[in-house]
Amino acid sequence: MRPVLLAVLTSILLLGCGGHVDSVYLGGGEARFLGDVAAGDLAAVENFLEEGGNVNLQDEPGMTPLHHAANADSN
Repeated sequence: MRPVLLAVLTSILLLGCGGHVDSVYLGGGEARFLGDVAAGDLAAVENFLEEGGNVNLQDEPGMTPLHHAANADSN
């Protein structure tokens, strides 16, 4: 009975969480990139993009670099 209950609960959690299909696991470089965007560090952002960084990446909540820039500008 326990394996069935565990499988049902796992399915409910996975389906109910509604993960973002386009989000990526942010490694150190991507996380720094979003921090650089928020800080307005244009040189670091340009360097990340010149090295082939993904300008459309999304963090776990689904926020793009544009979201981070806009939020930083409002603070």
